[in-house]
Amino acid sequence: MVSAPLGRSLAVAELVKSAGGVAGVNGGYFDPRSSLPVDLVAVGGLMTAASLEKRATVGFTAGGEALFGYPRPRYVLSGPFGSVTVNSVRATPSAALLTAFVGDGKTVVGGTGLTTLLLAPGSASVTRALTGQITPPARTLAFTFDPTRFPALPREAGAPLTVTLNWQATDAPWENAVDALSAGPLLVQGGRVALDPRREGFNTAAGVWRPTRQSALGTVNGQPTIAYFEYGTPEAFAAALAGAGVRDAVRMDSGSSATAYLQGGYAGLGAYLNTVWSQPVPNAIVFVPRGVAGQK
Repeated sequence: MVSAPLGRSLAVAELVKSAGGVAGVNGGYFDPRSSLPVDLVAVGGLMTAASLEKRATVGFTAGGEALFGYPRPRYVLSGPFGSVTVNSVRATPSAALLTAFVGDGKTVVGGTGLTTLLLAPGSASVTRALTGQITPPARTLAFTFDPTRFPALPREAGAPLTVTLNWQATDAPWENAVDALSAGPLLVQGGRVALDPRREGFNTAAGVWRPTRQSALGTVNGQPTIAYFEYGTPEAFAAALAGAGVRDAVRMDSGSSATAYLQGGYAGLGAYLNTVWSQPVPNAIVFVPRGVAGQK
């Protein structure tokens, strides 16, 4: 998974090149006004956008194994007080909620009368505890809350505290996931068409389900594979993928966002598989050679 800076969208080609990748496909659904994802995004073991908890999700282990299913990930804070589940993942605070945010070094969190705890990923204690607005450093976990509503949570640096990403799933070994992205619908499962729009909350009369160009991330012979469909319905796309021997596949955001990009090719130049313009997107699934991935 590769994401653009918070609140920005980039061309898939730019996201592929930024990661030293060789190919990429656009990611999940997003708000075009803010360029913010509207469903789950997890990168490097950190959940940066919360899950709607109903849409098909593709994930990856550290070894590159693809996972498909319906996880419901939540951050859980644990310490001598017991454990507390985080309500929301966003920068904007709420006095009624325990809110998580992964810092980017630019975005402000916190507020008047609220406490924010900062932790480094993998840490077992609070790095800093502050009141008011702050800007968390990049990849620092920030948890903001009203201490009168969550009196058990610590309020000082050095206090023991651990953070767990609980995937709440039984359909795949999601506890091994380091990257994940929800989009949907699930097109193919076990080599068969698996569309179930009602389960995923899709309105088949709305624009998301209309015939259009579409993209997907799937597996063929155990290997992650990008799929691009020039024009058609989700039903037609799913049938084509199953007929081509795809074992599992999740549709990515489609329509004007549908993009498949391949680096290299003629004269070493990159090329889009889609023949018409595609809009910039906030995230993409990028194929990165193992040697390059280990250096990043």
